Amino acid sequence: MEARCAFWLRLLRRTNSRRNQIGFWVVVMVVLGYCSGFWVAIMVVLGCCFEFWVAVLGSGLLF
Repeated sequence: MEARCAFWLRLLRRTNSRRNQIGFWVVVMVVLGYCSGFWVAIMVVLGCCFEFWVAVLGSGLLF
C-alpha cells in the first residue's frame, strides 16, 4: 500500500507545473482518495471533472 502511494506521490511531483494545473489537481485528489481510502471522493471528483454522474449513479444502483 505504501509503495503504491509513493508511486502516486512521485507522479504528483512530476505533474506539478503551471502548464498542467488541471492534471495536477486530478492527481492530488486521486492521491488523497487512494491513500486515505476515500473512493467516494474519487468518484465525486471524476463526476465533476468528466461529467459521468449518470454512469456513477447507474453502477451504484446496479450493485
